[in-house]
Amino acid sequence: RLIHLLESRLDAEGIFRKSGQVSRQRQLRRRLFPAAQQDLPASQSVAEAVVSELGCCVHDIAGVLKACLDDLKQPLLTDRLGPYFLQVADLNPQRLDENGNPLCPVEKPGGSVSLAAARQLRGFQILVQLLPHSNRWMLSSLLKLLGQVAELPRTLMTPENLGTVFGPLLLCPRQMKSTDDYARIIALSNRAVTYMIRHAGELFKVPEHLVIDAMRSLSTERSRCYSRSRSCSREADEVLDADADSDDDNDEAVDVCMNFVDRSTASRLGGRDYTQLQVAQLYAAVQAMPESAKKSAL
Repeated sequence: RLIHLLESRLDAEGIFRKSGQVSRQRQLRRRLFPAAQQDLPASQSVAEAVVSELGCCVHDIAGVLKACLDDLKQPLLTDRLGPYFLQVADLNPQRLDENGNPLCPVEKPGGSVSLAAARQLRGFQILVQLLPHSNRWMLSSLLKLLGQVAELPRTLMTPENLGTVFGPLLLCPRQMKSTDDYARIIALSNRAVTYMIRHAGELFKVPEHLVIDAMRSLSTERSRCYSRSRSCSREADEVLDADADSDDDNDEAVDVCMNFVDRSTASRLGGRDYTQLQVAQLYAAVQAMPESAKKSAL
């Protein structure tokens, strides 16, 4: 809701840097996020009405958004993946031009891409795919907003300025130990978020080599499953042939016990669930057999 509210109010100087009025921010947050319920307002029009009623300016809304991100139990990029984002941010140190302004870390003079820059982009892309779905969706919405802010000259907010504001909010652990290299973590967090703002358009693409590896792995697993199915089919044929040879006149049902189980999964189950797993996998193996009288018998 807050991001949608800001999208129509971006053309303001110092957005996310200037602070609004604390009392209005407190009221806005209380109205949009009641403590008694976790649901957001029923519609965006409700949020617009609240902002209008309280007389909130863009800096008030931006302040509430930052406060909400800061109040998360763990940063948006998660405690688990945060250290890896920092490592990837450090792969390709930021370079400056002759005037001391930061150069885009992916591009070299002439438009070519350095190996370190390509590795860095792939690293960020993979880490973004590893985020929980809700975190990834929120990050995408937020980076889109920050990119729009950086493109508006009137805001006077560059990707570096925004990275400085949002780096600690998105990446820094909520409670860092005193032994942690605080200054370095802050610097890398700012650099990581600055990079993601600059390359938001490429950040959420799945790397091509990852797709190829996944397809190759899937193909290998399918071949393995097919081989297991063929093996089970041959064993079933042997059981039927042995039964036919032993007593052609016996019409009683044959008690066939086949142990076709994913034991790593089945070991965690017991009783009825264990039996259902065996039956389901046996059924899948039989269904994979070529059509024949023996398959019908099984």
